[in-house]
Amino acid sequence: MRIMWVSPHGDGWGIAYRLRQAGHKVVLYNPKNKNGAGYLPQATDATWYDLAKKSDLLVCDGTPDSSHTRRSMEASDLVRALAQLKHDGVPYTGPLPTTELLENDPRYLAKHCARLAIRMPVATGATMPSLVRCTLTISPAGEIYMVWRYHHLWGNGNGPAIGNLADLVFRIRYDCELVKQLKGLTDFLRGIGFNGYLNVAVRLTEERLEVESIACRFLYPAIFCQFPDLLNSTEHLGSDSADGQHDTIRLAVSLLRFDEDSPAEAKGLTDQPGFFGCEMHLDPEAGERSHGRFVGAIVASGPTLGVVRDKIDRHLRSAIKGRPGWGYLLPSFHSISPDYEALQKWVS
Repeated sequence: MRIMWVSPHGDGWGIAYRLRQAGHKVVLYNPKNKNGAGYLPQATDATWYDLAKKSDLLVCDGTPDSSHTRRSMEASDLVRALAQLKHDGVPYTGPLPTTELLENDPRYLAKHCARLAIRMPVATGATMPSLVRCTLTISPAGEIYMVWRYHHLWGNGNGPAIGNLADLVFRIRYDCELVKQLKGLTDFLRGIGFNGYLNVAVRLTEERLEVESIACRFLYPAIFCQFPDLLNSTEHLGSDSADGQHDTIRLAVSLLRFDEDSPAEAKGLTDQPGFFGCEMHLDPEAGERSHGRFVGAIVASGPTLGVVRDKIDRHLRSAIKGRPGWGYLLPSFHSISPDYEALQKWVS
């Protein structure tokens, strides 16, 4: 398959790299930085559109920056070009002009939320009791997950944010209250032809749901819990339980480069399950040396928090063995229980 992979911020080129390893013909277009350079054939500003027209699949892994006008914002030239290719019949998954503005323009989001009868946070910023933050993420295949980002779950919003060091993921049902309250939004996006990943950051209390933001793109690193088949990775750590039921709790933890002076050899790191290579590229002048603070997320699934944490710990210990300067931060789960209990009304 011929795949054109567009990466507006260089975030997801590692997925394209794995698809190329699986035998597909993949070309990367990353207009903003060097991420992925040296690992994949690169398209240029002048060549990417013609290559995209001839591709069997066109993917955009991020949302481009919108353009500012005198009074508001307008969709970028890049996303308009992607939308035109979709209109011309090229199979495409990724942002559209409307979803780009929903993510980048707060006033545009507020207007649509009001029309869809979806609440947004009160402007005064008053703290409401029993406030829980999480992200509802829906894959193109229709799978629905609740994601706790690291900085929401641990540290009360003040914890480290490098690579979203850990994301905890629960699969939830289509008919739960959390999904029902967002049905107008999902129906709207489906109606305009959006078929990518939808991530809705929400705040929940006992009585109400409020939408903080929307991201119509891959959400790293927890999103890797959702497409091991796309990665074509035999090392994926998820499994089915003994009674044939799918595991429902998943965890993604980033592999980090703590010591900037340590060797940053890419060999072996690119083969880790969930690798996406943030801030990594090959430097022609330095041979096989690569650069970056973190390289991806190690993903595990299981029936309990303890099981997934142990799986992650074992694999990460193996991954960093013999790699001075590399490491990971594996969180404890002592602070999860209160939030989890508060969410039962919404996800049961």
